[in-house]
Amino acid sequence: MSDSWKPKWQNFRHRNWETVRDSWIDCVPEFPAVGARPDPGLEGLDPLLQIPLDKPNNRYPDVPGLRANSLWEAVFLFHKCSHTSLAAQRIAQMGMHSWCLFNAYHSAYLGAKGIMALLGIAFPNLRSTQVVLDLCPEPERKKRRRALGSPAFEEFLIVPLPPLEQRRVWEAFRRVLNISESTCWDTSLRREILTQLPRFSGSRIDTKRLAQF
Repeated sequence: MSDSWKPKWQNFRHRNWETVRDSWIDCVPEFPAVGARPDPGLEGLDPLLQIPLDKPNNRYPDVPGLRANSLWEAVFLFHKCSHTSLAAQRIAQMGMHSWCLFNAYHSAYLGAKGIMALLGIAFPNLRSTQVVLDLCPEPERKKRRRALGSPAFEEFLIVPLPPLEQRRVWEAFRRVLNISESTCWDTSLRREILTQLPRFSGSRIDTKRLAQF
């Protein structure tokens, strides 16, 4: 992992999927159709666009629509992942194996972004500035006891980023897998992904290796 990017990914701290999952329950949007594009989506969400991005790390209280749009984008990413995976399989059956690898890689990439989105990590471009959002940051000061019925997460973190290459997203994905826990995950598969994800150097991505996952 590039030293210049490592501090940015270290903003992501430990999270438990069961806690994050329960926090989504009150944020489920009304989907107009299966596979519908998020409306307006994070990049078009006006309260989010009004937030200044002139600080290296910004912690803010939730804004209206933030979590519903984030969840919608996670679902949308998984729809795209599923369709792209199916396309890869059909292209492989037709004998076009090189094209199949590109589609399989794209499916894996969308799936990785979808997993991160479900765990509260999103990568919108806000007013021409690439940022990463963490909707599940650890509180600055731990509360003694959370009031019954209050949300588990009431703040989010914005970290401005340089132009984002796909290899950086894979670095972020490795970080998120390392810091997250869940009882529903296949631990052996998770361990294999963490072991086999290539350690990126330069701009080369081993699409054949990643497509296997």
